[in-house]
Amino acid sequence: MEFGEWALLVGMPAWRIESDNEVLLASEDPRELISRQISVLNSITVSRISPISPGGEVSFDFGEIRLHLFPLYSGNFYDSTERGEVSDDYEHWNLLMPSGRTVVGGPGALVSVKEESRLRKVFRR
Repeated sequence: MEFGEWALLVGMPAWRIESDNEVLLASEDPRELISRQISVLNSITVSRISPISPGGEVSFDFGEIRLHLFPLYSGNFYDSTERGEVSDDYEHWNLLMPSGRTVVGGPGALVSVKEESRLRKVFRR
């Protein structure tokens, strides 16, 4: 997988891509339609990230297009590891930054920054 200096990886939330006037694509649309139209997000820049409500919803604005994520898990039941760290099993999304850090949404409404992401190791260029 190739990605730019920044990469947004979406896990299990429902999502919708919309403009000011219409819904362009949604997570439960037919896979063939998604495959053809998801490229609308390629090579465009995130202009704003907006958390919405206490439920962990977030909107990534790309100028006139928005990617809206709706977490499927409340986050009230997630497991912790033996070391007391939050498990990544319920992460909603990961924003990989050029610095090597990763902004992580989830579980629940939790947003955190990880210094070294396992995803960065997997998806190195």
